[in-house]
Amino acid sequence: MKRFFSLGSLLAVLAFAVVLATVPGCPESKVTPTKDKAAVATDKSATPKDDTTPKGGKGEAVVAKAYDAVVKGKVVYDGTPPEMPPIKAMAGHGDEAKCHAGPTKEQTWIVGKDNGVANVAVYLEPAGGKFFAIDEKVAKEHKNSPSIDQPFCVYEPGLVGIFTAYKSSDGEVHDVGAELVVKNSGVISHNTKIQGGRANPLQDHTLNAGEKKMAPIKYQKEVIDVACSKHQWMNAKIKAFDHPFFAVTDKDGNFEIKNVPSDVDLVVKLWHVDGTGSDVAKKLSKGDNAVDLKIKKS
Repeated sequence: MKRFFSLGSLLAVLAFAVVLATVPGCPESKVTPTKDKAAVATDKSATPKDDTTPKGGKGEAVVAKAYDAVVKGKVVYDGTPPEMPPIKAMAGHGDEAKCHAGPTKEQTWIVGKDNGVANVAVYLEPAGGKFFAIDEKVAKEHKNSPSIDQPFCVYEPGLVGIFTAYKSSDGEVHDVGAELVVKNSGVISHNTKIQGGRANPLQDHTLNAGEKKMAPIKYQKEVIDVACSKHQWMNAKIKAFDHPFFAVTDKDGNFEIKNVPSDVDLVVKLWHVDGTGSDVAKKLSKGDNAVDLKIKKS
């Protein structure tokens, strides 16, 4: 016998289906669309941040009208300088005799004539949290390739300053392709290890007597370490800058920074591996500007 659904039966079936669809524990399935490869490549949130890179967009740009100022002066020790002890690890080393042809005391503090302190970085910053805006032409004029030598068993100098990057007026950061000349003018071999943060991973350069090599250096805020595995007491520092307005003091504490922006409110700062000193606020005029600084042990 044939059976036919009545209209009432059909409505009952539909009502039952609606009830099943609303029962808890059976949520509707959701599919999250996947980004294509091109989208992922251009998504900035997917790119890890590198905190060692100088950031733009912070503060106000200082665009110089003229680079006709010179800052020169002397960094002196405030008080009685520390007396440096002999390098203990040098005694009994296989290269001791050749090492003793050069400096044999620790190099943390080198104090020369009239208490002048060597290996101090003196650098300028705009006042009020601003930044120097530099165009490509000026950057090329200031590009430098400083050197570090190891004629005996200590690094000379113990601190190197290097211009590595600059910011344009829009805050964009530009690398200048800076290189450090690593030299061995001595008669024994050395290996020079250079290591900083992510921007400056380990470089290990073996240098025989009379050799030199080029070491690329990128900008990072923290100082970069230099060491020698063969002579483990040997150490030095590299301070990278994102502008060219800096100098490192000589053996008697003297420094000179040329081609500096004039008529700009600036702060003269210093850095030493074991020292501290006060900043000096100054607006520079065309020509020579004298700035003397004091430093003492931290």
